[in-house]
Amino acid sequence: MLPLVLVILTAQPGVVLGTGLRASTVLVGQVTKVKADEPGTALVMSTDVISPNWGQRWNTEALRAIRDATLGEAVTVELRTPDEELRTLGAVETVTAFGRIRMGKVYVHELLLKQGLAWVLPSARGDAALVKLEAEARAAKKGLWADADPVEPWLWAQQLLLRDDETKVVHSGWDCPHVKTTQCHECGGGRFWSLAESADAGFTRHTCLSGEALRFANASGVATLVERSTDNSAPTLPAAARRSCTKDSECAVAPLPPCSCGSCETTWLEPATRSVVSRMKANYARVSCSPPPCIACAGRVAGAHSTCREGQCVIAE
Repeated sequence: MLPLVLVILTAQPGVVLGTGLRASTVLVGQVTKVKADEPGTALVMSTDVISPNWGQRWNTEALRAIRDATLGEAVTVELRTPDEELRTLGAVETVTAFGRIRMGKVYVHELLLKQGLAWVLPSARGDAALVKLEAEARAAKKGLWADADPVEPWLWAQQLLLRDDETKVVHSGWDCPHVKTTQCHECGGGRFWSLAESADAGFTRHTCLSGEALRFANASGVATLVERSTDNSAPTLPAAARRSCTKDSECAVAPLPPCSCGSCETTWLEPATRSVVSRMKANYARVSCSPPPCIACAGRVAGAHSTCREGQCVIAE
C-alpha cells in the first residue's frame, strides 16, 4: 500500500501548480486524498520515466519543458504502485503519490521522452512503446542524448567541484584524498557548476577527477537556457507554443500559481497567449488549498505587461 495516495475525480481534475526537483515530479492541486475530507495538493512522481536531477545537465531544460506544457492545465492522475527504489527516491523528494499524469489524451512522461529529457525507468522498460520513444530521441540526439555520455539520475552522484584558488586546481569534492589530507583550506573559494566553467576560469583538474568521478562531473552543469538575467531585467525564455503570437493583442501575463511561496528575490511573471492565460485563471480559481509555511522576505513581483516580439509573447519592460 502507498503511504500517501490520492484520487482525482474525472469530473473535477487536478491542476498543475509546478514541479519538484525533477520534471518527472509534478505538483497537482485540488485533489482529494484518501482518508481526508479537504482537497489539497500532492507531489506526484512518474512511475514510467525519470528526468535529470537538480545539478545535472538538462535538469532546468526538463523543468522548463514541462512547465511550458502543463503549468495551470487540468490533469488526471492514474495511480500506480512504485517499486522500492522509486519509493525511496520519492521519499527524499517528499513525493505523496506515484503514477501517470494525463492532460486529455496526452501523457506528461511521453512529452519528456519525445524531447530527450528523461530516461525510461528500469522498472518500466517492459513497456515497448516507452522504450521506442526513448530510442527515437536518442537516435535523433535530442536533449540529453546530445551529450557524449549522459548519466542516469539513479547512478549519478553530484560532484562539488571545489576550487583551490591558490593552486588553480579543481577537486571532485570533500572526498578527494588531497582535500581530506590537507583540509584544502584554499577550497573556501567556492565551487564550479561544471568542468567547462572551471576550464574557462583557467583551472586544471586534480587527479581525483578520474574514472567514475570524472564521468559524473561531465554530467553535471547548469542549464544552457538563459532564464535569469544579471541586470534585473526580464529573463529570456525559450520559444514555446503557449507563447506563440502574431500581434500584441494576443499576449497577456500569466498569473502566479496558488498554494506556493514567492521568491525572496524578484519574481518575474511569465507571458503567454490570452487563451492560455484565460484557461490558467479558470483552473486556478477552483483550486482550494493553503500555501506552505513561507519565509518572510522582501521579494517583489515584476512584469505587468506582455507584448509580441518575433512570434513569441515576452514581458514588456
